[in-house]
Amino acid sequence: MGTFRLGTQFKIIGGIRNEYNNTNFKGHSIVQNGAKVSAEPVEKDNRYNAFLPMVNLKYSVNKNTIFRAAFNRSFARPDFSDLNPGLQINDATQTITQGNAELKPTYSTNLDLMFERYFSNLGIISVGGFYKNLSNIIYQDQSFEQRNGINYIKNSPKNLENGWIFGLEANVSKRFTELPGFLQHFGVEANYTYVNSGTKIPVFANGVEINKIETSLPKQAKHIFNVSLFYETEKFMIRVAGNYKGNYLNAIRSLAGPDHYQYFDKNFTLDATASYAFSKKIRAFLEVNNILNEPNRFYHGVKARTESVSYTGIRGQIGVSLNIF
Repeated sequence: MGTFRLGTQFKIIGGIRNEYNNTNFKGHSIVQNGAKVSAEPVEKDNRYNAFLPMVNLKYSVNKNTIFRAAFNRSFARPDFSDLNPGLQINDATQTITQGNAELKPTYSTNLDLMFERYFSNLGIISVGGFYKNLSNIIYQDQSFEQRNGINYIKNSPKNLENGWIFGLEANVSKRFTELPGFLQHFGVEANYTYVNSGTKIPVFANGVEINKIETSLPKQAKHIFNVSLFYETEKFMIRVAGNYKGNYLNAIRSLAGPDHYQYFDKNFTLDATASYAFSKKIRAFLEVNNILNEPNRFYHGVKARTESVSYTGIRGQIGVSLNIF
């Protein structure tokens, strides 16, 4: 990595990294031959090389106004549980979970642009955009498998070919120190991200791929925002935060088709925290999460077809912290 300065306002940071991965997996697979069931050992090797260049540009108009640009290549390894070549059967839930030791990592070529404006009272406004070109996207595929006359839902990770993500983001953090009296202790933090994404999903008929349809990336919501209002003095602090995530594609069922994909419904949660410092070493605190008891809801293809709804309830903690040193 190297840093280059062109005058006092323009800085370039560039570099490269290379990673070679060689992983060996051992597990067992359930094999059924008539009435006989046995567990046979499975061993797989997974090898790949990742070349990762990057360059970051920073232009400072003045000490409070900055433009940034970045280009880099990154990658994400598959989860260990997804790589495990073993197979698990749950007769109670009629599900089968099987790993895929041949999964490839997801590679991403990234371009980011950002404008930042800082304020003297610890405030900031930033606006930016980003684009990612993806390959070997990992997704959880759901299919059906029959064993002993019983239909099981089989979950197994697979690689898609290519995809892309385009997004815009805005962030503001402001403390109202210029206001009179108790109002100067208020503040707000908020951010919003808009994301558009796309990839092509294979469509199968009788186990044979016949077509591909374009859809959004799994687990990628189009709208995400967070807002936090707070009041803070030397001893007392209270903060209320709201978090919103739009609906998104959760599970692809390539054999069943897009009408049977699983989606996660939009979700808004509200949390609150408060604390009071009796001294520099003793502090009492209270945290309350999911005040609205927002459910986690999954639906089948369209919102009218609910697959499952779960409620975690309101939860929190109260206590006293003591700093010995």
